[in-house]
Amino acid sequence: MAALRITVAGKGGVGKTVISAVLARQLAQRGHRVLAVDCDDNPMLAISLGADTAAVAARPPIPTDFWTAVERAGEGRAAVLVEDAQLLIARHGIAAPDGVTLLGAPVVENDGCSSDARVRGMLGVLLGYGFDRVITDFEAGVDEPATSLGGLLNPADILLVVATPSPVALGTAKLIATIGRDAGVAALYGVANQVRSAVEARTMADEFAVMGLECIATIPSDPAIAAADAAGTSPLDGDPRSPALEALRGLAKRLGAGMAEAAR
Repeated sequence: MAALRITVAGKGGVGKTVISAVLARQLAQRGHRVLAVDCDDNPMLAISLGADTAAVAARPPIPTDFWTAVERAGEGRAAVLVEDAQLLIARHGIAAPDGVTLLGAPVVENDGCSSDARVRGMLGVLLGYGFDRVITDFEAGVDEPATSLGGLLNPADILLVVATPSPVALGTAKLIATIGRDAGVAALYGVANQVRSAVEARTMADEFAVMGLECIATIPSDPAIAAADAAGTSPLDGDPRSPALEALRGLAKRLGAGMAEAAR
């Protein structure tokens, strides 16, 4: 069975990279084979995962010709790898904590024809058949969702739309939700992050409901997350009693069980 493909998107600064990293490690802790894909042209997922950033940067650059299109009976044109998937993972991926595999390597120079983020994203899709869960951390904003969601570049099964309690973050979330729906993503959910009160939690749930999204997780504002970010470390390697981590454990549990099957 193909991996469940979970994409995380939102405005810059809403915490989507931390959420992507924590979910990847928590799903791996629950026994899933997890591929984490950094789809940002300024890749930072390794830091939040607690992976070796120097090792990521030192991986051989990913070529843009790792795939070809073939005709399949009843399916039309489909993308397939031109090399063995395990060889590509060994060459361009690295082992991150808790058994997560991180795809964040640089991409060969290609005169700007394909961004690093899109090349890594598509390779992550094609490598996903060797994993149970693929977590893709999108570049901040609406451009990456608008150009990549759906089709070969990112046929997401679940889109997590992350927002904080601010009008700008919620406005971006609304645009991303519309893009995801138009792209045919099977399941879209809101994630409220950096929530400071019960009033804000209710407001966020209401705002997501207006967008037609269930607020699947409410993550409290947490000094432990800010401290890890400032130190350049993974939150999972800090205070295990972190309220934000506890909220994300609940989300990881849902992504690892019945909710995941419903999204296929």
